[in-house]
Amino acid sequence: SPDALYFVATKELAAGEEALLSYGDRSNDHFLLYYGFVPQRNPHDDFVLFDGLEDVFDWVATTVGTGDSEQQWQARKEAAKLAVQQTERAAAAAGDAALVASEPRLKILSGLRIDARLLSALCVLNLPIRSEEDPALSSNQNAIRDEDITEAYKLVRARCQEMLDSFATTLEDDLRLLSTDTAPGREEQRAFWGGVWEQVTDLDVASLMRKGYMPQILPGSGAGGEDKAGTDLNDIQRLAAEYRAHKKLLLTDNVRLLTQKIEER
Repeated sequence: SPDALYFVATKELAAGEEALLSYGDRSNDHFLLYYGFVPQRNPHDDFVLFDGLEDVFDWVATTVGTGDSEQQWQARKEAAKLAVQQTERAAAAAGDAALVASEPRLKILSGLRIDARLLSALCVLNLPIRSEEDPALSSNQNAIRDEDITEAYKLVRARCQEMLDSFATTLEDDLRLLSTDTAPGREEQRAFWGGVWEQVTDLDVASLMRKGYMPQILPGSGAGGEDKAGTDLNDIQRLAAEYRAHKKLLLTDNVRLLTQKIEER
C-alpha cells in the first residue's frame, strides 16, 4: 500500500515480541531538532569547531596570529587546502566519500576524535617556510613533524576552550540545575545528572585550572555542596540545559584529553 510504512526485521521475531527501531548514529543536534529529546549517553554527539576551512584560516590569523608576510600566509593556506584534499581522497578511498561531501563543517567528538581534515590543515599551517625569497612551504620535501602535531593539538584545545567560554551559562550552572530539578517525575534524570556531577568533580581539573583551562569547573562544589536550592524546570528549560551540558562535557573532556596528549609528547 502506498500509505503504509514497512520495516524489515534483522532477525526472527516471535509473535508479541518487541520490535526496536534504531535512530541511527546521530548527534544530539539531530535528536533535539527532529525527535524532541537528548539522549543521556550518545557516543556520536559532536561539536562544530569551524564551519569550514576558510573559518579555520580566519581564526588562526585573527586569534592566534601567524607572523607571516601576506605571501607566506597565502602559501600556508594553499598547502593546507592541498593537505585537506589529500585527506578527503583518503576518506573517499575508505568508503566515506558521501559523508565528507555532505559535511564541510569541522567537528570534534568525544574521546578526542577530531576531524582529520582539521588536524591535517593545522599541522600544515605550522610547517616552516623555506625562505623569505621562496615562501613555499617545505611540505613538499619534509613529512609532518611531531612538533607540528603537538601545535595542532594546542590549537584544537584553544578552540575548544574558546567555545566553552562562549556559552552564556557555565557547566557548573547547568549541572546544578539538572541535578536539583524539583519537577515531579524527574527522579531518574536527577540521579543521572548527580552522577555526572560526581564524575566531573572527580576529574583531575585542578592542574588544568592552574594552567588557565576550564575555569568554569569548580571541584568540590555543585550538587553535593552548600547550594542545594532546587528549581522546577519546565520541559523546554530542561531540554536546553541537557543539550548545553552534553556539549560542554564533550568539550571539557576533550580539553582534558588534549592536555594529557600534549604533555605526553
